[in-house]
Amino acid sequence: QLIRLESLPLRAIETILDCPDIPESVLQSLLGHSREEVRRRAGHLKRRQEEGGVGWTLRLQSLGFFTVHCGSRRVGEDEWRTQKVKLLLAYFAAAWDRKVGEDEILEQFWPESKGATKRSLYVATTELRRLLRPRLEGEACDADYIVREKGSLFLNLQLPVWHDLVEAEELWARAADYEKAGRAEDAASAYRRICNLYLGPFLEGHYMDWVVRRRATWEERATAAARFLSGFSLSQNRPRDALEWSDWALNLDAADLDSHQARLQAYLQLRQPEAVLRHFEAAEKLLRREYGLEPSTAMIELQQRARYGIF
Repeated sequence: QLIRLESLPLRAIETILDCPDIPESVLQSLLGHSREEVRRRAGHLKRRQEEGGVGWTLRLQSLGFFTVHCGSRRVGEDEWRTQKVKLLLAYFAAAWDRKVGEDEILEQFWPESKGATKRSLYVATTELRRLLRPRLEGEACDADYIVREKGSLFLNLQLPVWHDLVEAEELWARAADYEKAGRAEDAASAYRRICNLYLGPFLEGHYMDWVVRRRATWEERATAAARFLSGFSLSQNRPRDALEWSDWALNLDAADLDSHQARLQAYLQLRQPEAVLRHFEAAEKLLRREYGLEPSTAMIELQQRARYGIF
């Protein structure tokens, strides 16, 4: 089995590691994988299982539409008392290990209310505790996911909890370290994982100020991750992968000149000069019309190479 897993592409391995309930035999094989990044992630998953995380982990997804799973059960939209209660959980999740003062929460969620604000917060947190009460082997646990302490509220990280945003933050920092150390392949692995986690804009459909700010940050980071992966693919002579990642980046930021350049380079590697010229023409029109930009010097050089058949 280990030999079969070793032969799988890295992206397939990462898909396996994304599964919430990996069979023990597969997990053991991944713990012995030749790649450090795979062993590290498998070890992290193993520790979560040993801590009881598989049966009743609170799983929070913020990159895309906000979804919540208690164990294997997804909390349905009709179970939330209000959207504000749901977004309050997202706020605690984004704060992660930071204790959030009640005044900060009231300012963010009830800025125009006067007398009943504290009661509104009490009702919302009580509802969250009820909805998220962890269960172990079918029995309710005494602990709560939302903790109050000296005028502050925070997520109880002593209980099993996973948040895609926190994992993406850790991967972003790790990828930067790998780049500085010249470990391009390991950086690419971390950036691929970020792109796998990025299912859409942060808390899609919500527009509070703190949401919009965090959303902009992660759109930039996801674009940068895909940009790195397109360049890395070109360096590994994998132009089709470069096309896929440059398209991914341009879907997030159509004005990203480096991604347009990578797309042109990929077409040249594939010896498709007509595709280079078509994309250059379309990109030039888009950049001028929508963004008031001109193609970069590197893009123009690639266009000229395609026009004269210089590969």
